[in-house]
Amino acid sequence: LYTCIVVVVAAVLFSIGIIVLGRIMDIFTYHVYMDHKFMLPNRKECDKYMGGYAGRMLPENMTCISIANPDMRQKNSEYGVDACDIMIKKMISIMQSVYSEIEEHFIGVNGLGQFLIFLRDTSYTQSMAYMQYVEAQVENYNRTLITGECPVSYKYGVAESHKDSLYNIRALLLKAVTKCTASPVFDGSSREEEKKEGEKTDKDIR
Repeated sequence: LYTCIVVVVAAVLFSIGIIVLGRIMDIFTYHVYMDHKFMLPNRKECDKYMGGYAGRMLPENMTCISIANPDMRQKNSEYGVDACDIMIKKMISIMQSVYSEIEEHFIGVNGLGQFLIFLRDTSYTQSMAYMQYVEAQVENYNRTLITGECPVSYKYGVAESHKDSLYNIRALLLKAVTKCTASPVFDGSSREEEKKEGEKTDKDIR
């Protein structure tokens, strides 16, 4: 009888210990690997994620997308920190909604107004299609803004293991960041110009 009681008590204590340890790890992860303002994995977590691919070849159709909100200091000065935070949170919300349908995806903060996205089993063509959808969402959001609210604008670069013949995770990241640096700024206005040009062409055809 006593042996049974000891076993049951030990099992209960062990279970409690596991729960407490898990909770401690959750708290540790939150404080060390999360950006508390925007509730996304921070740069340390990005490094940890990439570390999972260190020393081995990337699979085909592994994509890295680097996104940067340009001139953040200037925007903070013009619109204020709170308005810029709202803009960044909207950009995050758009990215999360667009990429949530991809089973294996990672979205993390890589600096002030900068983000990294990793997608498995997603080709370059598919990634560019997703970014076009992001731009459509940005266009719709920016249309609703009133004076004093900060519009979403961003640059981005897409690198994909097969298309760019890069099978090292850090080389893929560097390629995406390089493309992002050279990218024009997107805010949805280019889509509006394309629509106007299309309407003009339709009129000319008629």
